Amino acid sequence: MSPENFFNELDRSFPRSTFLIAFSGGLDSTVLLHLCAAGAGAENLDRLLAVHVNHGLQPEAATWAMHCLKACESLGLRSRVLTVDGHPERGQSPEEAARLARYEALQSLVTDRSVVLVAQHLDDQAETILLQLLRGSGLKGLSGMPASTGFGAGVLHRPLLGVSRDSLRQYAERNGLTWLDDPSNQDTSYQRNYLRREIIPRLKSRWPGMAKTLARAGRHCADAQQMLNQQVNSWFDSVVVAERNTIRLEALSNFNRRQQKSILRYWIDCSGFRCPSEINLTRIIIESLNAASDRLPCIRWSAGEVRRYRGELYLLAPSDGFDPKKTIAWSLRTPLRIAELGGTLVCSIDSVSGVGHEWSEACIRFRTGGELCRLPGRKGSRCLKKVFQEQGVPPWERDRIPLVYIREELVAVAGLFVCEPFHEQGLSFNWTLDGRS
Repeated sequence: MSPENFFNELDRSFPRSTFLIAFSGGLDSTVLLHLCAAGAGAENLDRLLAVHVNHGLQPEAATWAMHCLKACESLGLRSRVLTVDGHPERGQSPEEAARLARYEALQSLVTDRSVVLVAQHLDDQAETILLQLLRGSGLKGLSGMPASTGFGAGVLHRPLLGVSRDSLRQYAERNGLTWLDDPSNQDTSYQRNYLRREIIPRLKSRWPGMAKTLARAGRHCADAQQMLNQQVNSWFDSVVVAERNTIRLEALSNFNRRQQKSILRYWIDCSGFRCPSEINLTRIIIESLNAASDRLPCIRWSAGEVRRYRGELYLLAPSDGFDPKKTIAWSLRTPLRIAELGGTLVCSIDSVSGVGHEWSEACIRFRTGGELCRLPGRKGSRCLKKVFQEQGVPPWERDRIPLVYIREELVAVAGLFVCEPFHEQGLSFNWTLDGRS
C-alpha cells in the first residue's frame, strides 16, 4: 500500500473534507493513522484529526490514551481524547455498548464537512457476515458493512475494507510501527472473538480465500437489497401517512405477509430504529390487523415499539423511564431535547409585537389531568382531555406532549396549538419526535 495513493484516493472521494481518524491504538487503526499522515503531506495535515475514545473499561485505559496521544504527536497530527461510559446497560451486550458509546462520542465532533475514518478491514467484514448469518439475518445483515454510510451530519468511511489483516500487519512491521494489544480480544466469550480465534482459522485452512469470498457474497446481497428497496419503496408510498410517518392498516392489508414484513422493515429502518426480531415483526402484523377495533395493541422490543390507533400504526421510541410528573426549565431561545421521549422542542416567534423579556424563560410540564386551555379563535376554556380526543391525539402520546407554561399559565400544547391570548403574539412551538420530519 502506498500512503500517497491511499490519501489521494480519499481526497478524490471526499474533496476538501476534514478526516476524523478513529484511533484505538490497535494494529488496524495504527496502520490507518500512518497511511493518512504519511500520505497527506505537510500541506494536508490540518485536514486530519485523530480521535481516541476512552471507554473506561480496562485498567490500562489511561495508559492507552497517552500512547495514542504520543503516537499522533510523533506524526505531527492533531489529536483528541474523548472519555465515555462504555459499560453495558441491562440486556445490552458489552460489544454493542462500547460501539454505541464510541460512535456517539465521534458524532459530537462531526460536521457536514467531516469524514470519519474507521479501520475495519476484509477479515472484519468476513466476521460480520458470518455473525449475521448465524443470527438468521436477511439481505441487509448479510450485506455486511458498507464502505461508506451517513454518520450524523457527515460520513463514516471504511477505506481498508478490501485489505486483509495479514496485509495490515505486514505494513506495520515494514514501517516499524508499534501498537497496543487489548487483552479483551483474547476473551472468546465474546462472539466475534470466538469466531476470530476458534472458527475462522479452521475455515481458512480449508478455504484460504474465504474472507474475499464472503465479502463478494456480501456485495451480491447488497445489490439484491438495493433492488428490493426500490420495489418496497413503491409499496411503502402507498401505505404511509407522510405527515405522521404512520402506516395505514387498510392499505397494508392489501399486501401478502412477506410484502407486509418488507414494508414494515423498510419503515422501521428508514425511521432510524433497529428492526425487531422475526417473531415481533409477525406480532405487529397479526395483532394490529386482527385486534378488535376498540383495542390498542402495543408490540415492544428493545429499540422501540409499534402501536395501533384509529387504523394506523405508530412507531415510537421506548417510553420506559418517563415520569409525567417531572418539570423542565427551558430558555425559549434554544431548542430543548427531551431524551427520554426521543423528541426536540423548538420555539419560534413570527412577530415581536408584545413579546417581552419575561417570555424568554418557560417551564415544561406534562398532562396529569384537569388542565384547561383556550383554543385559538374559540371562546371560553376547554378540557385538554376533550381537545386531545377531538384532534385524534393517540392516547399514549397525550401524557407525553410537552405543555409550555410561562408564569404558571398554560401557553401552548407543543406541536398542536398556542393558547389564547399568546397565539396573537406569533409564538409557535414545534415538537418533533425522532423518526418524524
